[in-house]
Amino acid sequence: MKIIKYKKEKNNQYIVILENNIKIKLYEEVIIKYKLLIQKEIHELDEILRENKIYECYYSAIRFLNIKKRSKNEIKLKLQSLGFEKDEIEKTIIKIIKQNYINDRDYAISFVKEKILLTIHGPNRIKNDLRKKGIEEDIINMAMEQYDLNIQNEKINKLINKIIKMNQNKGTIYLKRKIYNNLEYQGFNKENIDEIIKTKTFTENKNAKEKEEERLRKKYINKYNGIKLEYKIKAELKRKGLLFKDEEI
Repeated sequence: MKIIKYKKEKNNQYIVILENNIKIKLYEEVIIKYKLLIQKEIHELDEILRENKIYECYYSAIRFLNIKKRSKNEIKLKLQSLGFEKDEIEKTIIKIIKQNYINDRDYAISFVKEKILLTIHGPNRIKNDLRKKGIEEDIINMAMEQYDLNIQNEKINKLINKIIKMNQNKGTIYLKRKIYNNLEYQGFNKENIDEIIKTKTFTENKNAKEKEEERLRKKYINKYNGIKLEYKIKAELKRKGLLFKDEEI
């Protein structure tokens, strides 16, 4: 099949116009590999198109990587979503690994470092995020070595202080429950949280309890009366950690 002419396109591609006005788009590397500029004729069209698809897969991965660093599994999933075949993806992954465009070890180290610097995430949350990205467990453990206990405790301490400051009108039970829920959600270990909490002083806020009781009484006075009203108020105070031991329902 004779080649009539070439038309340069963006992204390192050419439109190749064949006889009978047939048009195909090929990457420059494919044109060079099959010496199409010299031969001026195509003899193995199916083979050339298969080779071109591999380059399409490769350049799709490169464009994805240009946005930000990715793990090997993220690249694989992205290429699958674009409809590339298994062998096309495998050849692309091998190529970009050789070119050091992806490196799960370096990726994991950078990921953990970024989370330490820019977030309040604890070690468990970061590990889970890396697992979702398909990073192997031994690489995760290696990368997490930079997130040592001193850094974790510093973050836990700051978070606890912030929660206490923002909840000064809450009771100790409520406050501790909120601290545990928040820090465990962020991915910190319960043992580490316990150690820091032991260093904190929690004082029952009588004024906060009285103000909340007054607010609740006004809220429920028209709905309940007598024993039912008192029970409802105490139940709410208990839920907020403002009911002291000698005032149990």
